[in-house]
Amino acid sequence: MSTSTFDPDAQPEILQHPRPLQPEATPARIYYPIPYTPLKDAEVRLVNLHPGESSSPITLTTEIVPIASADYTALSYVWGDASQTVPIHVDNHIFQATKNLCSALEHIRLFLKPSSSKVIPLWIDAVSINQRDLDERSHQVSQMREIYTSADLVLTWLGLDMEVGLSYLRDLGGHAHSHFQSHGPGPVKILPRHVKDYTTVRETVKVFQSSYWSRVWTVQEYSAPTDLGVFLSGTVWMDRSNMLPRRCSTCKC
Repeated sequence: MSTSTFDPDAQPEILQHPRPLQPEATPARIYYPIPYTPLKDAEVRLVNLHPGESSSPITLTTEIVPIASADYTALSYVWGDASQTVPIHVDNHIFQATKNLCSALEHIRLFLKPSSSKVIPLWIDAVSINQRDLDERSHQVSQMREIYTSADLVLTWLGLDMEVGLSYLRDLGGHAHSHFQSHGPGPVKILPRHVKDYTTVRETVKVFQSSYWSRVWTVQEYSAPTDLGVFLSGTVWMDRSNMLPRRCSTCKC
């Protein structure tokens, strides 16, 4: 995996707390009978995101690949309200995704810009795992840490209403990095002037109050060691290094 800062235009302990399953009656309503091909031990099922207009339905196709040689983006998100679903297309079948997952896919499509010659390979637990196959589900859960650490990119979807706070955190992180580059490790003494703006502060607090952070499994996905990750809210993105310590030649951080 690359250790460079993320460029969207250049892109093609989880084991202890797996993402909880929906109630027993839910899979029959949420998961339509997609004809899944069984996975072998060292394989993962990627879902390729196809291009489309912003208003067009989400279209995905599945592909089984060895995890050791797979190139993909792993999505970290919260499932959302299972009673509020939107139909998406998976291998020419209808899959009822939650509104939050569908919204994530719509904005990833805008963000990573798939084309007729370049689909976007993703790993999304709700689709990449055959939820009806208990053996596969158990085995894939045991591989979750490897799946997230092996991804080319871990994309964290925070939802639609975090753009202002995320944009400010991105600016603040860039300012802190510039300070470290110029002055070395130590407290950042000068903050951007708009830090005193109440609206900005309130919107920034919203980012940390997101339901994403209240779920053990998503926090573990976020904290899995990886060199490249991005937060996305609506059309605003932020490199995860703005929240995590940067490694540099002048400090052990």
